[in-house]
Amino acid sequence: MQPRLHSSRSAFTLIELLVVIAIIAILAGMLLPALSKAKAKANLIFCKNNVKQWALVTQIYADDQDDHLPYAWSRLNTMNNSFDFLLSPYFRGMQFNSGVQGQSWTNSLSRCPDRQKEWHNATSPEYPGTGNPWRISYGMNQHTSLNFVNGVPATAGNYIATARRAQAAKPADTFLVGDLSFQRNHPPIENFSIGHLGYRHGTRFPDGRANLGFIDGHVTDHNFGGTGGILMEFK
Repeated sequence: MQPRLHSSRSAFTLIELLVVIAIIAILAGMLLPALSKAKAKANLIFCKNNVKQWALVTQIYADDQDDHLPYAWSRLNTMNNSFDFLLSPYFRGMQFNSGVQGQSWTNSLSRCPDRQKEWHNATSPEYPGTGNPWRISYGMNQHTSLNFVNGVPATAGNYIATARRAQAAKPADTFLVGDLSFQRNHPPIENFSIGHLGYRHGTRFPDGRANLGFIDGHVTDHNFGGTGGILMEFK
């Protein structure tokens, strides 16, 4: 009698292949949300570190200026009376120029990855027909100018003097610098509304969280409505 030959399989059946594909799809579906959350958390930490650096650089500036804080921003002269210009020599190693995109408000510590993804082309709903390409990521408390008054048009008198750090009765509770709103494209922050502060981290603006740096140098993150007890004025 002839011995019976046994055949061996060298390939998947269609059913087995489909099962493997289904398992991979399930695993991907489980992993992708986790990866997305991890990326969002990384961006939050990255931008929080930038805000921390802004707060620390401001401390060095104040040490050199008899404890005076920088102007947040002046509509009369952005090249001289803006915190970006005044602080840039301390960390950037380049001259600030508010008129050159990519060499000023969108470089180095001024660049937040989540801010760069936002829609600012010519069909932007905030700036229809013109667009707004700067994507300025961070802003400073406008109340560092002692003469600033909400809602009053700027004049030369609004920028006579800035506050000293010592004038903040509660430096750990007094806001200094933070994420700028999607709806705002110049760097003074006058209040904690969604029109001024950038609640974008963790989820889409305005439902995310904003990084806030304080006079004492520490940084925290808050969602909209979670800023109660934080101070802005120095008077």
